[in-house]
Order: sequence, then structure tokens, then C-alpha cells
Amino acid sequence: MLLEAVAGIPSLLLCRNSLAPPSSLLLNWIEEKMHPPLTLHKHPMCAGIIEEFQKCHLDHPIAKFFGECTDLKMKLDRCFRQEKALKRKENFEQSKKLKERLRALRKETAEITEEKNFEQA
Repeated sequence: MLLEAVAGIPSLLLCRNSLAPPSSLLLNWIEEKMHPPLTLHKHPMCAGIIEEFQKCHLDHPIAKFFGECTDLKMKLDRCFRQEKALKRKENFEQSKKLKERLRALRKETAEITEEKNFEQA
């Protein structure tokens, strides 16, 4: 029982008997196809590929719909994944340092509180 395909969305996504709700399948499909905004200042690692990709889209306004720029898109996706992995690693390292600092502060605060309680008793 497939519904009509809509504007390039695979008809498999529009199946009534699928396990996941159609909206989540559609979102997954869109996430695989879309990339984040191509601003150079937000993605310094991928700046060269972004410029090539944008130039390809300008040079091939019709052919881009038929796969002319697909190789660059795949390179761009790989670059974004690598960039995200590096950011994730940096954030993890920062969070470990912050947690360690907070532990030290808590320990110090607990010791001061114990000393005050001991002096009062």
C-alpha cells in the first residue's frame, strides 16, 4: 500500500506499513541529503572544498541536479564529519578538565566546611 511519491521523496518512505513513523523517516532522509550552512568562518578546515563546491554549483546550474557536483559533495560531507569529530574530541577534553576542577573545588569546600564544623563543636 504505497502512497504516491512526492517531489523526489522515495516512495519507500511513504509506505503505510513501515515500522517508523513517516515523519522520522523523512527527517532521516533529509539529514542524509542536506549539509550545514556553507559559511567559511564556521568551517575553516573545509574552506577550500566549500569554495570548489559553490563554484561547481555556479558553473553548472542545471548539471548540478544530475550529479555534476556529487563528488565534491561527498568530499564536503567527509570533511564536515572529520571537523565534527575533532570538535567533539576538543569538547570532551575541555569537559574532563572542567570536571576535574569542579571535583577539586568540591573537595576543598568540603574540607573547609568540616574544619568549621570541628571548630564549632
